Amino acid sequence: SLDSCPFSIALRAVQRVIVVANRTGCQPLQRCWCFLEAAFAKQWDKPYDIAFADDQIVKKSYWRLMSKEIVSLDVQKCSATYERDKKAILMHASQTRGGISGLNDIVRAIYEHAIRKAEEISAAESGDITQLRGIGADELRKWRNLQGSSIVHILATNSRIAALTKILDLVGREHIDLLR
Repeated sequence: SLDSCPFSIALRAVQRVIVVANRTGCQPLQRCWCFLEAAFAKQWDKPYDIAFADDQIVKKSYWRLMSKEIVSLDVQKCSATYERDKKAILMHASQTRGGISGLNDIVRAIYEHAIRKAEEISAAESGDITQLRGIGADELRKWRNLQGSSIVHILATNSRIAALTKILDLVGREHIDLLR
């Protein structure tokens, strides 16, 4: 059973899952094991993020490419090094609630969330106050990137002072450690 194979045992033991995307798209979207990993991460309440190359974070064309790939995600179209692995993953998916279609929907939602998070990083790095305000004050207070930095920290690091001031007005200053 895939629920008890070494892959799942290892995945259960981690605190979070981070997938590394390449510069021309997200190859993990095309691999059966990565698809299953995303589904298990959701099932076991593991935070799931995609790490993008720094130079890709700010390119809108990259987000269009990723969004296009997500719409057509289908575990049945994914590849595996061994055909028996793909068959086992498809069998597992067909036996879960919602079947293969349900698995596809879950993984699409996970990737959409990860891409939205990367777009928010891009907005912070560029000082896009309109997009940042769309996140909402409560979510902005809790928001952290993979390194644990807040939106406020990213704005400050990138010298986006006008946007930083507006976001601080929105979220408050209580969470900032000021040097005395």
